[in-house]
Amino acid sequence: MGYYSDLRIAITKRDYLCMINKNKENFIKCDCIINPDIARIFEYKKNGVEYIVLIQDSIKYYKEFEEIQQFEKYLKEAKSGYVFLRIGDKWDDIEYRNNAKSKELEEPFKFIQQIEEKAISRFLSKDMKYSKTQMQYIYTDKYTILDFYDGNKEIYNYIEKAYKQNIQFKLYIDVDINKTDAIVSLQMRKPNEDNYSEYNKEEMPTDCILYYLGYQNEETFLRDINTTNDEVEGEEEFE
Repeated sequence: MGYYSDLRIAITKRDYLCMINKNKENFIKCDCIINPDIARIFEYKKNGVEYIVLIQDSIKYYKEFEEIQQFEKYLKEAKSGYVFLRIGDKWDDIEYRNNAKSKELEEPFKFIQQIEEKAISRFLSKDMKYSKTQMQYIYTDKYTILDFYDGNKEIYNYIEKAYKQNIQFKLYIDVDINKTDAIVSLQMRKPNEDNYSEYNKEEMPTDCILYYLGYQNEETFLRDINTTNDEVEGEEEFE
């Protein structure tokens, strides 16, 4: 008895092997999802990089289970991100997450994008007007900030070292689809300081930032910010 779900999860083979190694060392095991003797695994290769799709049918994917919590932690630690699809017993219970850093991870899920593009074309055919084109995001979580700068080793190493000295960071992202570039500001606060000061500010291509935020294109971003409240992660506005 119980509620069952089917899983399809895409990660790089490198991240998968890291999961395997971590799982061997941890007291809480996630064998039901990542053990090749239990889960089905599909492998594919794109542009010289190897990828894995974890396939598990009829699993009790309860968030309160310790092994599921441990697996979710592994996913968050995946250097190249992941694509997650869970389909539950109920016809409308579908959970889809995409924080992949390369489009190759999305290969097994192209059908979702095709459905989305058809929905977008219907919106466009109605000449939909959007009142908001800009959104600000604030991130304070250590691992989210480190993940964002994973491709910039100089800043990444500095942040990692600074955290050990109890220096705090905030990552601000200001994106507007009417502008070619988004503004990214990294601010820091030392233990003896009351306010944050700017450590690094730069402009990054808007389409790259949208992709990092989990949006396939400008249209999905516009639809999202025009149907949700003006909220950012955290409670503080730009200083």
